[in-house]
Amino acid sequence: MDLFQIKEQLQRQIIEFEGVVAEDVYDLATKSRALSCLSDCYRRRAIALYLDDMDIPAYFSHLARSAQARVRLLLLPLAENDGYRCASILMPFFDALVCDNRDLAHQIILHSSSHWINGEEFEEDFYYAGFLFCLLSNRQDTSNLESLLFDFSQAADGAETQRVALCEALLNQDQPAFYSALADFIDEYERRYAMRVEMSPSTNDELETEPYLCIEGLALLKIARVCGIHITDEQPYMPTLALKGAVATPSVV
Repeated sequence: MDLFQIKEQLQRQIIEFEGVVAEDVYDLATKSRALSCLSDCYRRRAIALYLDDMDIPAYFSHLARSAQARVRLLLLPLAENDGYRCASILMPFFDALVCDNRDLAHQIILHSSSHWINGEEFEEDFYYAGFLFCLLSNRQDTSNLESLLFDFSQAADGAETQRVALCEALLNQDQPAFYSALADFIDEYERRYAMRVEMSPSTNDELETEPYLCIEGLALLKIARVCGIHITDEQPYMPTLALKGAVATPSVV
């Protein structure tokens, strides 16, 4: 399936899911799922618009809509331990950072669960999210950041070494360490998607888009700038044009 077909397919899905959310006949669980799917659809269509058309305004607009869908979901009357409230659902948060929408990023931080939802997310993923949220919302609270980083490392138990190293470099404002950890992160990103493509019996909109533009990596570059780490070299899967405000220093959330 080519990118034009991917864009058309995703647009049809967006219309369908927006229709579900707009109708009163659907229950909370159905609307929650629709908004979760909407976020993914907007992100993947954003990437397709970037890769196929280099339509930068539409790309950033779609990323903002992905983050908006996440906020809309979080504002639903969800149960405290509903899996959709998990802080570790980070991709829409990264979308908000990449399109430089600090209000949406703040809303996601504010309304995501502040505690680990056991059975719905991995503990290490929760602490990774908590560290990034705290880093952007209360960077002066170094003791809490150090505690969150320790908890992240302990929960990961030898896994997630690239992300742990990235967080440590961000906390310490260590540019060489960030460069090194980012290179390892990119290698793991390539390996993960190469394995998924190899194991997938057929193509899908995720595997046609997300392996070719690393939204998480772009968001980490934005966070690095907030922390005073300025990466001048263009990184694989993270083109400068795909990061809004790449030249100017971004505002802290």
